[in-house]
Amino acid sequence: MKRFEGFPAHFEGTAIPNLFFSAVLPQIDDAAELKVSLYLFREQYARKGFPRFVRFSELAALESLKRSLDDGHDDYPEVLGAALQLAVDRGTFISLGLSAPGGDDILYMVNTEANREAMQRIADGEIIVDGAQPLVAETPVGPPPDIFSLYEQNVGELTPIVAEQLTTAEKEYPDGWLADAIRKAAELNKRNWRYIQRILENWQAEGKDSGKPGKRVQGTEPGKYTRGRYGHMVRH
Repeated sequence: MKRFEGFPAHFEGTAIPNLFFSAVLPQIDDAAELKVSLYLFREQYARKGFPRFVRFSELAALESLKRSLDDGHDDYPEVLGAALQLAVDRGTFISLGLSAPGGDDILYMVNTEANREAMQRIADGEIIVDGAQPLVAETPVGPPPDIFSLYEQNVGELTPIVAEQLTTAEKEYPDGWLADAIRKAAELNKRNWRYIQRILENWQAEGKDSGKPGKRVQGTEPGKYTRGRYGHMVRH
């Protein structure tokens, strides 16, 4: 192995969400998935304009990625495709197949709210990519982030105490209120649980949309928050 000589004094960087390191990376046990995930972050970060996406064909043409994944066989496209599918299934990225005169391809984006909306617009035909047509009627973006991930993305680190408070609030308030309150607090740059709780209490007392106080009409699924990667933070 040739030893790397180090980075120069001035170099370009790539933005990777902190949540990737805390919530996604610990779950990845496939080296190929990790490698293509890092490349996808880099490639999308370098794109200009809107929407920013990366094609399968573009990733397949990257010599450095090919060398990284090459195991001496001639099945590189299959290896690349399998690794990308793992990353999509995990929810790190979203994808959409396209049919074009020059051949079918697949678009990939980092799985963010803005990118999910952009991908849906492509799937619905509102945004046309090089004259191509979506291969499916709906974009397979998967479900939105759970309430714990949403908190980490918009507010900050998830502690066991906050996890328990989120679980209690999700049971106490109508469906969707907690997520909306988290987003509202983030918009106002009030990134703390106490402010989110105050929003919920005001909505409960004064009404959220209709002007009438809300009530919980549907129970939370048993075990919803004790399963998954945050289960250890929630008391049984």
